[in-house]
Amino acid sequence: MSLFRGLGLLVGYSRARRDTTGTVDVSRPHPLYLDRPRSASAEISGYAFSEGAVDLDLAYGRAAGPLDWALFAGATLFQVEADLLDEPTYDEAYPYDELAIASTPSTAVTDNPAGFNVGGRLDYRFGRARRFGAGVEVRYSTASVKLKAGPDATETRLDAGGLSVGAGLRLYF
Repeated sequence: MSLFRGLGLLVGYSRARRDTTGTVDVSRPHPLYLDRPRSASAEISGYAFSEGAVDLDLAYGRAAGPLDWALFAGATLFQVEADLLDEPTYDEAYPYDELAIASTPSTAVTDNPAGFNVGGRLDYRFGRARRFGAGVEVRYSTASVKLKAGPDATETRLDAGGLSVGAGLRLYF
């Protein structure tokens, strides 16, 4: 949306999702002997991570012949959803020398942090009326995410966003 002398507002949305796998390694004390910890390892799968972002930007742009460009910056509202490892269950029997992980349950957690973004785009308009274009856009966005699987769990911190590069076709009206 154009406001005044090259200034405008941009609103965008993006979403990314991926399934993750990994390994969990645990060490638990022996219930009968001191200084004799037991270890176990298990593969985990079926965990998911998704990140949605709404970008609200103030932009400055100009056109020079068939080229149309803009620089922008603004706020980004993230929605992060992740499956985190909950308390594993164990198989153990007397004399408790062996430890095996029976299950690795997950807990779905979410956080909705606010951050910022900066970027730019460059389009080439073609056709007689220059109503169609092709272009590229580069954006960097970031926010700090805090996730916790339960009240006694350790808080996990990660950065949402990052560098994104996109290309596409545009219709101008």
